[in-house]
Amino acid sequence: MRRLLLGVVLVVAALHVSSRGGKYGYVARSRHSVYRALRRQGKSKTAAARIANAGGSHAQRSAMSRKAARTRKRRGH
Repeated sequence: MRRLLLGVVLVVAALHVSSRGGKYGYVARSRHSVYRALRRQGKSKTAAARIANAGGSHAQRSAMSRKAARTRKRRGH
């Protein structure tokens, strides 16, 4: 995120896991909003990254969502 202030460009650091991979963690660029939402909900960095990266396509993520809804319904949430 960049902001222009009186002709000076300031770079504002956002909370992201490293894109270097390995022990530094990795979240796909298009899934950072999901990662941040999970972190706000109190998930650990590892769990949030695993969930955010799961499902390579929209169809796969939709299937996971339906499965989660069934689980919540079964548990009475």
